Amino acid sequence: MTVAFRTGSNPFLALALALALTAAGCNPFRRKKTPPPIPPPPPVQQPVPAPTPPPAEPKPTAQPTVQQPPDTETIRLPEPAPKPVPQPKPAPVTPPAPPEPPPGPAPQLGQLLSADEQVRYTRLTDQALARARSALLKIEGRRLTAEQKAALDRVLTFIRQAQELRGRDLVQAAGLAQRADLLARDLAAGVP
Repeated sequence: MTVAFRTGSNPFLALALALALTAAGCNPFRRKKTPPPIPPPPPVQQPVPAPTPPPAEPKPTAQPTVQQPPDTETIRLPEPAPKPVPQPKPAPVTPPAPPEPPPGPAPQLGQLLSADEQVRYTRLTDQALARARSALLKIEGRRLTAEQKAALDRVLTFIRQAQELRGRDLVQAAGLAQRADLLARDLAAGVP
């Protein structure tokens, strides 16, 4: 890249260029400093444990017997009577719940449109989809670049989404159809 400057045309431009070249992060002639290599740590020698002698066999020890004095008598306490196991109380009987009515159709979100608005949005959707399909017919059978193929996929997706939303949300369906129409016309104009 060659840059030509007229001398004296703009002193601020020359000053900005000089500052950019001498700045620390922008200087292409500055050598990067590399840190000195870190020497590896010296090897640590593990002490060798001394062999342990085998354990000696334990000697049997005589257990002393407890002798009671001759004039004492051993008294045994009576064992406590077993506690009765409490019987679980029966659960209260509740009447069965009445069966739930089958759920109705889920409420649909969307705008409430008057009859005139519904007709208008339906007409807008139909016209935009027809123009988009017409533009796609013009490029049918022609070679497309990767970018043009991606645009074609977007157009087809918008058309499919507009048709799916037509029964639920006319405003959004009309918007998707108009997007498909614009993209399709741009694509047709760009394909030779």
